[in-house]
Amino acid sequence: MNKRSLKVFIIVFCFLSACDSREASTQNQNSGDWVNEEILKQLSALREDNIAIRNELKSINEKLSQLEKKPVAGGGRPSAPETIDFDSKRALGDKKAKVAIIEYTDYQCPFCARHAKNVFPQIKENLIETGKARYQVADYPLSFHAAAKLAAVAVSCAGKHGVEEYWAMHDALFANTGDLGEALYLREAEALGIDSKVFSTCLNDPENGKAVDRSVAYGNKIGVSGTPKFFIGRIEGDTITDISTISGAQSYGVFEATVSKLLNEG
Repeated sequence: MNKRSLKVFIIVFCFLSACDSREASTQNQNSGDWVNEEILKQLSALREDNIAIRNELKSINEKLSQLEKKPVAGGGRPSAPETIDFDSKRALGDKKAKVAIIEYTDYQCPFCARHAKNVFPQIKENLIETGKARYQVADYPLSFHAAAKLAAVAVSCAGKHGVEEYWAMHDALFANTGDLGEALYLREAEALGIDSKVFSTCLNDPENGKAVDRSVAYGNKIGVSGTPKFFIGRIEGDTITDISTISGAQSYGVFEATVSKLLNEG
């Protein structure tokens, strides 16, 4: 409650308290006009304050909207870095593809799961398998998702046995987000033909947890603050350039349009 609102409250409270006293009834009749006038004056000032605040917020929102829409060189957005590391060893798709999609993900994030189940299959069929784009997943487990970091380690451990194993574990964890835990990871590893002792050792190796931490640190550096977060750009060796960003679980059409734009400009 601001000072003006407090003042109105005090005036009204005093007036109503006086009305509860029979002995003050005559005095209240004489002072009622002044109280009403003062209340109206303060309410009018409050309305003016509220209008000013709304206008200021509107101006801020308009500036933020313009900043988000403003293009920069290469077709990216102001928040996108000029280059981002691209890990071809983890990437899915034709090595001759000119465009890469990098997803920063959290295996316990419901929006990441929605993307994995509903949108990624379309990206895989129409963009990856057609040779238009390669797709890399980077780890960004959020601190409030207790199971997310070990899940990222599990996918990485599967990836040590090959790209197919990496993506099979990736898909399995997003298909079973309610069961994330070591028992699930060991079961899926066994289904992939990975020795359980070898996988368990990898899963509990502190160095693999540190690798996930480094992925999060790099994500922070390039502007990731939530998941899923996507960076789409041209592949140049072990980096991508001309970057556009996509935040949150978006429709397939958003990815198709962004990739097509890069291919057409190339």
